[in-house]
Amino acid sequence: MTNCIGAVGLFFLACATVVAQDKRAEVFLGYSYAHINPHTPGQPSFNLHGGSTSFAYDLTDSISLVADFGGYHIAKIGDASADVNFFSFLFGPRFSYRRHSRIIPFAQVLIGGVSTSLGTRPPGAFVGGRAGGFSMTLGGGVDAKKSGRLAFRLIQAEYFLTRFHELSGSPGNPLGFFPGVAPAAGRVTQSNVRVSTGIVLRF
Repeated sequence: MTNCIGAVGLFFLACATVVAQDKRAEVFLGYSYAHINPHTPGQPSFNLHGGSTSFAYDLTDSISLVADFGGYHIAKIGDASADVNFFSFLFGPRFSYRRHSRIIPFAQVLIGGVSTSLGTRPPGAFVGGRAGGFSMTLGGGVDAKKSGRLAFRLIQAEYFLTRFHELSGSPGNPLGFFPGVAPAAGRVTQSNVRVSTGIVLRF
Protein backbone atom coordinates (compact mmCIF):
# COMPACT_ATOMS: atom_id res chain seq x y z
CA MET A 1 0.00 0.00 0.00
CA THR A 2 2.77 2.45 0.92
CA ASN A 3 4.65 1.76 -2.33
CA CYS A 4 1.45 2.19 -4.33
CA ILE A 5 0.63 5.55 -2.77
CA GLY A 6 4.21 6.70 -3.25
CA ALA A 7 4.06 5.78 -6.93
CA VAL A 8 0.82 7.72 -7.38
CA GLY A 9 2.34 10.75 -5.70
CA LEU A 10 5.44 10.60 -7.91
CA PHE A 11 3.21 10.32 -10.96
CA PHE A 12 1.42 13.56 -10.10
CA LEU A 13 4.71 15.33 -9.44
CA ALA A 14 6.02 14.17 -12.81
CA CYS A 15 2.87 15.44 -14.51
CA ALA A 16 3.25 18.82 -12.84
CA THR A 17 6.78 19.27 -14.21
CA VAL A 18 5.64 18.98 -17.81
CA VAL A 19 2.70 21.37 -17.54
CA ALA A 20 3.17 24.91 -18.83
CA GLN A 21 4.58 27.28 -16.24
CA ASP A 22 1.72 29.81 -16.47
CA LYS A 23 -0.65 27.41 -14.69
CA ARG A 24 -1.61 28.13 -11.09
CA ALA A 25 -1.67 26.21 -7.86
CA GLU A 26 -3.69 26.44 -4.66
CA VAL A 27 -3.37 25.29 -1.07
CA PHE A 28 -6.35 24.53 1.18
CA LEU A 29 -6.12 24.63 4.98
CA GLY A 30 -9.11 23.91 7.17
CA TYR A 31 -11.23 21.98 9.62
CA SER A 32 -12.39 18.48 8.71
CA TYR A 33 -15.10 16.25 10.18
CA ALA A 34 -15.55 12.54 9.41
CA HIS A 35 -18.41 10.25 10.42
CA ILE A 36 -17.17 6.64 10.50
CA ASN A 37 -19.57 3.69 10.07
CA PRO A 38 -18.05 0.29 10.95
CA HIS A 39 -19.32 -2.56 8.81
CA THR A 40 -19.63 -5.16 11.60
CA PRO A 41 -23.13 -5.29 13.16
CA GLY A 42 -23.14 -4.05 16.74
CA GLN A 43 -20.17 -1.74 16.30
CA PRO A 44 -21.17 1.90 16.98
CA SER A 45 -20.48 4.67 14.50
CA PHE A 46 -18.38 7.58 15.73
CA ASN A 47 -17.20 11.05 14.76
CA LEU A 48 -13.68 12.29 14.05
CA HIS A 49 -12.62 15.94 14.29
CA GLY A 50 -9.38 17.25 12.88
CA GLY A 51 -7.78 19.19 10.08
CA SER A 52 -6.99 18.70 6.42
CA THR A 53 -4.80 20.30 3.82
CA SER A 54 -4.64 19.84 0.07
CA PHE A 55 -2.48 21.01 -2.79
CA ALA A 56 -4.05 21.43 -6.23
CA TYR A 57 -2.14 22.12 -9.45
CA ASP A 58 -4.05 23.38 -12.50
CA LEU A 59 -3.59 21.39 -15.68
CA THR A 60 -6.23 23.48 -17.46
CA ASP A 61 -8.72 26.09 -16.35
CA SER A 62 -11.11 23.36 -15.23
CA ILE A 63 -8.91 20.30 -14.42
CA SER A 64 -6.46 20.06 -11.52
CA LEU A 65 -4.38 17.37 -9.85
CA VAL A 66 -4.95 17.17 -6.08
CA ALA A 67 -2.95 15.78 -3.16
CA ASP A 68 -5.04 15.71 0.03
CA PHE A 69 -3.94 14.94 3.60
CA GLY A 70 -6.07 14.73 6.76
CA GLY A 71 -5.34 14.11 10.42
CA TYR A 72 -7.86 13.34 13.19
CA HIS A 73 -7.85 12.34 16.84
CA ILE A 74 -10.48 10.77 19.05
CA ALA A 75 -10.35 10.23 22.81
CA LYS A 76 -13.62 8.38 23.37
CA ILE A 77 -15.67 5.89 21.33
CA GLY A 78 -19.02 5.07 22.84
CA ASP A 79 -18.37 4.57 26.56
CA ALA A 80 -14.78 3.46 26.06
CA SER A 81 -11.71 5.64 26.44
CA ALA A 82 -9.39 5.69 23.45
CA ASP A 83 -6.28 7.37 22.15
CA VAL A 84 -6.61 7.00 18.41
CA ASN A 85 -5.00 8.97 15.59
CA PHE A 86 -6.50 8.65 12.11
CA PHE A 87 -4.70 9.81 8.95
CA SER A 88 -5.75 9.98 5.30
CA PHE A 89 -3.63 10.56 2.19
CA LEU A 90 -5.44 10.84 -1.13
CA PHE A 91 -4.65 11.79 -4.73
CA GLY A 92 -6.70 12.39 -7.87
CA PRO A 93 -8.33 14.79 -10.33
CA ARG A 94 -10.57 17.76 -9.58
CA PHE A 95 -13.00 19.34 -12.05
CA SER A 96 -13.89 23.01 -11.40
CA TYR A 97 -16.45 25.32 -13.00
CA ARG A 98 -14.90 28.80 -13.15
CA ARG A 99 -17.39 30.70 -15.31
CA HIS A 100 -18.62 32.74 -12.34
CA SER A 101 -16.27 35.41 -11.02
CA ARG A 102 -16.86 34.71 -7.31
CA ILE A 103 -18.37 31.24 -6.85
CA ILE A 104 -16.41 28.16 -7.97
CA PRO A 105 -18.10 24.75 -7.59
CA PHE A 106 -15.96 21.65 -8.04
CA ALA A 107 -16.14 17.86 -8.03
CA GLN A 108 -13.32 15.42 -7.36
CA VAL A 109 -12.44 11.73 -7.07
CA LEU A 110 -9.49 10.91 -4.81
CA ILE A 111 -7.84 7.54 -4.20
CA GLY A 112 -5.22 6.62 -1.63
CA GLY A 113 -5.01 5.20 1.85
CA VAL A 114 -5.79 5.66 5.53
CA SER A 115 -3.98 4.60 8.67
CA THR A 116 -4.78 4.49 12.38
CA SER A 117 -2.43 4.40 15.32
CA LEU A 118 -3.36 3.57 18.91
CA GLY A 119 -1.60 5.30 21.76
CA THR A 120 -2.07 4.70 25.48
CA ARG A 121 -3.86 1.54 26.67
CA PRO A 122 -6.93 1.83 28.88
CA PRO A 123 -6.92 -1.11 31.37
CA GLY A 124 -8.49 -4.16 29.77
CA ALA A 125 -9.44 -2.33 26.59
CA PHE A 126 -6.86 -2.89 23.89
CA VAL A 127 -3.16 -2.91 23.13
CA GLY A 128 -1.46 -0.27 21.04
CA GLY A 129 -1.09 -0.93 17.34
CA ARG A 130 -1.33 0.36 13.81
CA ALA A 131 -3.57 -0.47 10.87
CA GLY A 132 -3.80 0.74 7.31
CA GLY A 133 -6.09 0.30 4.35
CA PHE A 134 -7.40 1.54 1.03
CA SER A 135 -9.46 4.72 0.86
CA MET A 136 -11.42 6.72 -1.70
CA THR A 137 -13.49 9.89 -1.65
CA LEU A 138 -16.14 11.05 -4.10
CA GLY A 139 -17.78 14.45 -3.80
CA GLY A 140 -17.22 18.14 -4.26
CA GLY A 141 -17.54 21.58 -2.79
CA VAL A 142 -17.91 25.30 -3.33
CA ASP A 143 -15.27 28.04 -3.05
CA ALA A 144 -16.15 31.72 -2.66
CA LYS A 145 -13.41 34.02 -3.99
CA LYS A 146 -12.44 36.98 -1.85
CA SER A 147 -9.62 38.11 -4.14
CA GLY A 148 -7.36 36.69 -6.81
CA ARG A 149 -5.28 34.92 -4.17
CA LEU A 150 -7.75 34.21 -1.36
CA ALA A 151 -10.96 32.21 -1.24
CA PHE A 152 -13.13 30.60 1.40
CA ARG A 153 -14.14 26.96 1.00
CA LEU A 154 -17.76 27.20 2.09
CA ILE A 155 -18.15 23.43 2.12
CA GLN A 156 -16.50 20.29 0.83
CA ALA A 157 -18.68 17.21 1.30
CA GLU A 158 -17.68 13.69 0.24
CA TYR A 159 -18.55 10.04 0.42
CA PHE A 160 -15.52 8.58 2.25
CA LEU A 161 -14.87 4.88 1.62
CA THR A 162 -12.34 2.95 3.71
CA ARG A 163 -11.22 -0.70 3.69
CA PHE A 164 -10.05 -1.86 7.14
CA HIS A 165 -9.77 -5.17 8.90
CA GLU A 166 -12.66 -5.25 11.36
CA LEU A 167 -12.55 -7.45 14.42
CA SER A 168 -15.25 -10.06 14.92
CA GLY A 169 -14.21 -11.39 18.33
CA SER A 170 -15.93 -8.72 20.39
CA PRO A 171 -19.18 -7.51 18.79
CA GLY A 172 -20.51 -4.41 20.44
CA ASN A 173 -17.06 -3.37 21.67
CA PRO A 174 -16.67 0.29 20.62
CA LEU A 175 -12.97 -0.30 19.99
CA GLY A 176 -13.47 -3.31 17.73
CA PHE A 177 -12.87 -1.19 14.63
CA PHE A 178 -9.21 -0.77 15.59
CA PRO A 179 -6.34 -3.29 15.76
CA GLY A 180 -5.43 -5.15 18.93
CA VAL A 181 -8.89 -6.02 20.30
CA ALA A 182 -9.51 -9.45 18.74
CA PRO A 183 -8.41 -11.52 15.72
CA ALA A 184 -9.24 -9.72 12.50
CA ALA A 185 -12.12 -11.02 10.38
CA GLY A 186 -10.73 -9.63 7.11
CA ARG A 187 -10.97 -6.39 5.20
CA VAL A 188 -14.46 -4.98 4.78
CA THR A 189 -15.81 -1.72 3.39
CA GLN A 190 -16.84 1.14 5.65
CA SER A 191 -19.11 3.77 4.07
CA ASN A 192 -18.35 7.08 5.75
CA VAL A 193 -18.87 10.82 5.27
CA ARG A 194 -16.29 13.62 5.29
CA VAL A 195 -17.05 17.37 5.47
CA SER A 196 -14.44 20.15 5.41
CA THR A 197 -14.29 23.94 5.39
CA GLY A 198 -11.50 26.50 5.49
CA ILE A 199 -9.42 28.91 3.41
CA VAL A 200 -7.86 28.55 -0.04
CA LEU A 201 -4.65 30.36 -1.06
CA ARG A 202 -3.85 30.60 -4.79
CA PHE A 203 -0.43 31.25 -6.29
